[in-house]
Amino acid sequence: MSIKLFIIFIVFIYSSRGFTHKQLLPKRSIVDNEINENIDSNLHNSHQSRVNINTKSGEIKAFPGETIELECEASGTPQPLIQFYDHASMLSKNEIFSNDILDSSYSALINAKGKLRFVAKKSEVIFCKATSGSKTAHAAIKIFVSASKLNFLSNEVFDYDIQEVSTINKSPIITFFDTVYLELIGNNVILPCASSGARDDETIWLNVNEEVIKYGLEGDKYTLMPFGHLKIKNIEWSDMGTYTCIVRNSFGKDSITTFLYPMMPEK
Repeated sequence: MSIKLFIIFIVFIYSSRGFTHKQLLPKRSIVDNEINENIDSNLHNSHQSRVNINTKSGEIKAFPGETIELECEASGTPQPLIQFYDHASMLSKNEIFSNDILDSSYSALINAKGKLRFVAKKSEVIFCKATSGSKTAHAAIKIFVSASKLNFLSNEVFDYDIQEVSTINKSPIITFFDTVYLELIGNNVILPCASSGARDDETIWLNVNEEVIKYGLEGDKYTLMPFGHLKIKNIEWSDMGTYTCIVRNSFGKDSITTFLYPMMPEK
């Protein structure tokens, strides 16, 4: 199997996991953004930035008060940065840690994913923007909010419903991470795991053997960065595998996986 076909296979397997609809308790969660991969096998040409993003056409229908979760996925070189925004303002805050991750991905080919969780209040259009180097791509999804189904419920039920939504919004959600990370052997990598939730969020990383990474006990191989990202220095072939990030607090937890594939340097 050629390197190009292998890369496409790896990215497809790990990124396609995010294409299913999810269920948030107690609200309906909707995932409607997808990516079509168009992978350039010339990983070693780090001077040429590229990014690819695509989304289904159509709209999401929701009731007022429903919790919606959008996912947007992009592939690019270097690290794609994903942001959500509407016509008036930026809805995500991924730029606050962008320097940490963008400076590390010199030659990497990365499949990244961003999430946005919000309570539906009005009909609107939400945009996803993916930036990789000098290249930018956009996608849009329409949110159509219909008449409230809560009008027929008692105030007691209504109050309980709002309380549940509030609890969901305090539980962690990992808002930006990589699903697949291809990097040259010998380079450093930073695997993102940015979250939003309560202030007491705790971030835990598991290695390829599903063991909790203990920072400082293996030299300076692993470093937990301020926003929850995992830095791995001088990657080797033995570092290949799936890394798991878990973010938890007193209201709940969220987790993601990133597949790291070390590549042989070009001779």
